[in-house]
Amino acid sequence: MKKLVLVAVLILGFSVMAMAQDIPATEIFAGYSHFRCDKDAACDLNGWDVAVAFNINKHVAPVVDIHGQYGKQYDPRFFMRDRNFSAHSVMFGPKFMMPVGRFTPFGQFLVGVYHSNLGGMQTRKTENNPAIAIGGGVDVNVNSRLSVRAVQAEYYGIRYLGSVHNDLRISAGAIFKFGKRY
Repeated sequence: MKKLVLVAVLILGFSVMAMAQDIPATEIFAGYSHFRCDKDAACDLNGWDVAVAFNINKHVAPVVDIHGQYGKQYDPRFFMRDRNFSAHSVMFGPKFMMPVGRFTPFGQFLVGVYHSNLGGMQTRKTENNPAIAIGGGVDVNVNSRLSVRAVQAEYYGIRYLGSVHNDLRISAGAIFKFGKRY
């Protein structure tokens, strides 16, 4: 009986260690991002998104997210339709994951700084504003080193001149996995 219990404990212990080895220590996401501005700002921006997740376990990871968006924006103050507009942000916060087979649905809450640059012939306006991003998506595992982020959709709230702009960001791309979490 003692041998049977010892064998069961060893098998259980090794299986738990084997499960822990499936968790990468770091995941780096890189991909395309589309940013739809608030109806008052009237802009559709295209750009890139890079995020680094440091997995604590298979359900929780702190994330650092950096993105850049570029395009044209209508400016009602100067009645200018095609002013160059660029935006960059640095965000951080928790990511919560629920792996199910090859799929990993996730949700995240990020806070940070949104830097915008509205250019034109005679004026240039640059600002740094606080922002939050709340959303989620689905990752599809390809192998132990690569996943595909099928979709990531987020509400993006940017505090600007005493009000909050309600924006939307959609991203997709590749996730590269490094190291192992034991």
